[in-house]
Amino acid sequence: MVVRDSSASLEVPVLSRVRYFDAVEANRSLVYVRRITEDISSAYGEVVRLRLKFESVGHHDHDGVLEEQYKRAMVRLSDLVDELQLAGVELRDFETGAVDFPAMSEDGEIYLCWKIGESAVESWHDAESSCDQRRPISELPRLVG
Repeated sequence: MVVRDSSASLEVPVLSRVRYFDAVEANRSLVYVRRITEDISSAYGEVVRLRLKFESVGHHDHDGVLEEQYKRAMVRLSDLVDELQLAGVELRDFETGAVDFPAMSEDGEIYLCWKIGESAVESWHDAESSCDQRRPISELPRLVG
């Protein structure tokens, strides 16, 4: 993938590389990840609240205040999700703050799971399963790489 910078007619390649975590690294990053996911959950709540209010007001938002607040809230939410992705973590649920830390096992890619309210990364699921099908970290296959 290439990103074009229209201001300078420059093509900048975008390098995408998945970062793989082990349980220790995932748990160590929780201080940072917890803050971001709590902010995401809060920002998502604000987006939903503003959207519902905007929909109920509809064309009566003559001065565009609600629409502008909604747009700003969406930008903030998008920025927070981007921040999480830059840390190598994948958001799975806006409300619960469920996230996946990619990991590589002998059998292929898996995900170490965590969500707001949990004290540590204590579960995982394979790439074909969802967060609802999490297994305890004690059943984690051997990680590689």
